[in-house]
Amino acid sequence: MIMDNHKLIMTQDKIATVEDVILSSCEIPSMPNVTQQILMMMSDPDTNAEKLQKVILTDQALSTRILKIANSPFYGVPRTIRTLSTAIMILGYKMIRNIVLAIVTKSINRRAGLIETMMWEHSIGVSNASFLIAKEIQFPESEEAFLAGLLHDIGKQILNNYDPERYMYVIERTYNEDISYYYAEKEIFGFSHPEVGALVIRKWKLSEELESAIRYHHEGFKATFKEYPYYLGKLSIIVNLADLMCIKLGIGRREPLDTINIANSESAALLKLSENKVQILSDKLQNYFEAEKEKFWY
Repeated sequence: MIMDNHKLIMTQDKIATVEDVILSSCEIPSMPNVTQQILMMMSDPDTNAEKLQKVILTDQALSTRILKIANSPFYGVPRTIRTLSTAIMILGYKMIRNIVLAIVTKSINRRAGLIETMMWEHSIGVSNASFLIAKEIQFPESEEAFLAGLLHDIGKQILNNYDPERYMYVIERTYNEDISYYYAEKEIFGFSHPEVGALVIRKWKLSEELESAIRYHHEGFKATFKEYPYYLGKLSIIVNLADLMCIKLGIGRREPLDTINIANSESAALLKLSENKVQILSDKLQNYFEAEKEKFWY
């Protein structure tokens, strides 16, 4: 009998939490050493741009990718960034962290087929949409919204790595039966990608706020708005709305889903975004997305 992630699952020989079951079923990846170093430095008050640059430069591919992404018009930098130190100073530590994590999470996929490409494109799309929404509603941490959007579906990557045949069945059900990934995963695996994703965030020692936003971005996001502090409640709802925008536009999907009325969604209502504002944000996302996704490919 499977219940929600705060309750228990009955097994043959013991009562286990959903976390126990996931950890015994799936391999939750460790973070690469360079990324671990960078994240540790972010929380060290003695860190400066010179020290951070020195660590990043130990990975030439990472350094090159950061510079390429930093020069995107999406981030609104008024001039060309030619050096890593300039990128760090202009974009700030949090956005550098986000770019590093974006590059790392792409490498989690063990295959590079159409399914993996679509998952990655959807993650980039939702990260960009979350950033745009956060800016529009003047959310105080737009960089955190970007990161929550980027990592919101990382659990799908883990499940697909763990059992690609069963995950293909999940995908087929979502298209053929018009049900969500969340419910198809619950039926086929016994747990869902938000639960797996939350465990990845915990293992990587990222913030509790980020873990909760990813755990609740499909189910419970309305409750977070009422029961949690302003920051956490808004973060999960931003990701939910960004996800809907990308689904409607067909970002990371076989085709657009035009039947979605985003302006009438619960997340748009909670964020007090009008139909006109939602359309403007969707248009911006569509304009940026094709150029943005290419910058993250090796």
